[in-house]
Amino acid sequence: MKKQKKRKSLNPVRGTSSAFILSLLVHGGLAAVATLIVVFTIKPEPPAVFKRPPPVKNPKVALEKLKMPVKTPSKPKASKKITAVLDPLAFSAISFPDLAPGGDGPGNTGGGEDGMAFLDIPPLENVGIFGHPESTGNDFGGRVYDFKFWADGRKTKMYSEEPSLKMYGGTGESAIQVFMNYIHKHWRTSVISPYKKSEKLYTAHFCFPGVPSLIAADQFGQREMEPFNFMVKYEGSLVYPKEITFRFWCTAATAGVINVNNKDVLARSRIPKIFDFEWQDKEDCERFRYRLSDEYMIASDWITLKAGEPVPMKVALYGRGNNGRISLVILVEEKGKKYPSRAIGGPLLPIFKTEELTHDMLDQIMKYLADGEANLTNGPIFRDF
Repeated sequence: MKKQKKRKSLNPVRGTSSAFILSLLVHGGLAAVATLIVVFTIKPEPPAVFKRPPPVKNPKVALEKLKMPVKTPSKPKASKKITAVLDPLAFSAISFPDLAPGGDGPGNTGGGEDGMAFLDIPPLENVGIFGHPESTGNDFGGRVYDFKFWADGRKTKMYSEEPSLKMYGGTGESAIQVFMNYIHKHWRTSVISPYKKSEKLYTAHFCFPGVPSLIAADQFGQREMEPFNFMVKYEGSLVYPKEITFRFWCTAATAGVINVNNKDVLARSRIPKIFDFEWQDKEDCERFRYRLSDEYMIASDWITLKAGEPVPMKVALYGRGNNGRISLVILVEEKGKKYPSRAIGGPLLPIFKTEELTHDMLDQIMKYLADGEANLTNGPIFRDF
């Protein structure tokens, strides 16, 4: 039996020098290591050095001033002055000066040595608590009647009349007697027409709580009027969009009267028993004694208005002036309505008004009316819508 020959296996190492193999391995390892650790170093460029550019010569251009014609503004007609309520702000008046034609002065306007022009503004004034010179169509128009002067400017005997109680019960004509004569003769205009009167102011409320008499004279344009022995009279229409039954509450100093539909419905005076109305000394008026603006209030009879039907209404206020203040506050109580109580006693009633009062007007009223005495924002607004 023949022996089989062993198959020769291929071996790449066999027959190769060991030194060559070792050299190959070493060089391959070095090549791999060199590939991994090669570091590239980039050398930064040196910073740029700033070189100042050569100066540039600007050519000089001759400037020529333009001359343009300027029209002198026309001066408008002066409007009527609105008088201040209290504490007018003292600002210098400013007016636009005329511009010099041609504009060849040193300034834009060409006026004055330095070309400056100043404006004149009239003094800023507060809102008038007694009313505005223009009507809104739903307010009451009022005037001041000065019993110390006749309509032609001559002085009456009441100019030197002392505002004291002794004049009211004496003989002869005094300021309070003229006022009462006017009321008792059914508000006859001929009784007061001989006396000096002011221009009209229009008000949407009757809330004048303890206002200095000088303020009333000033707002009605009677700044020279001494604030005693005068009367303020308002008249207008009383209307409500739906049927309403209500009554007035009123306080007044020195004396105030309300007339609705040609009937005197309420009278209030600091002077006792000068009115002879049958309801003046009612027991309930004496019992309630609700204070407002340093005076006691009294209530009128109940009044019913039909929906949308206006009736005439007049309000008169007499100012004796010996304490330097007058007041007239008219409140409204709707029949059957409940009102919150005041801290000083009595219901918190809304003031009478024909429009919603502006914030400026509310601020003026609150200067004189103590907080919590009356409601200035709620309540009925007497107008036909």
